[in-house]
Amino acid sequence: MPREVEAVYVVSSGSIDTTNEIVRSYCEKNSKIKLLTEYERRGKASAMNRLLELGEEYDVVISMGGDNVLSKGALDELLKRFAADDIGMCYHRTFGTSLKYTSAGVL
Repeated sequence: MPREVEAVYVVSSGSIDTTNEIVRSYCEKNSKIKLLTEYERRGKASAMNRLLELGEEYDVVISMGGDNVLSKGALDELLKRFAADDIGMCYHRTFGTSLKYTSAGVL
């Protein structure tokens, strides 16, 4: 995890698989990782609201669905884009199998 990352919040919304146990195991290894649990499935919007209710200030928020997996180096690439003053939003997507990664910034 890049050292610039202060915290990673995982919101588990009504998970009935081993998500909570897996995330807890990562929490034990890295104090930057936090698990927030919703006992009923409420969806992504509710998960984002749960995060915002913490009342913390965030320089960068990366929102991902539960079935997304970042490729190696993707987080570093996303964070690099925010070094430019005119970047307010970024996205990352891997295209094809021959490219390591491609990311783009959007104002």
